[in-house]
Amino acid sequence: MKYTPEKLSHYILYALIGVTVAVFLAFYLAGTETTGEIYDQTTAPVLVNFLIVFLIAMIVVTAIVAVWMLLRTFFMRGK
Repeated sequence: MKYTPEKLSHYILYALIGVTVAVFLAFYLAGTETTGEIYDQTTAPVLVNFLIVFLIAMIVVTAIVAVWMLLRTFFMRGK
């Protein structure tokens, strides 16, 4: 099955949005943990490190997909 670049980019965008929503829901629903040993009132969200790594990975993946789609479009128009 042959997809047009516009349709393929829509599917990729929907997939990226879906994964992002799932990660942020997990971040907000996971809760917090006590971080300080002296003061028990200090808390931090559980998935902070995962969220930071995920955001960096999504920026890299989005940049790669954008370049790939741009090159794919140029090569398709050239034929």
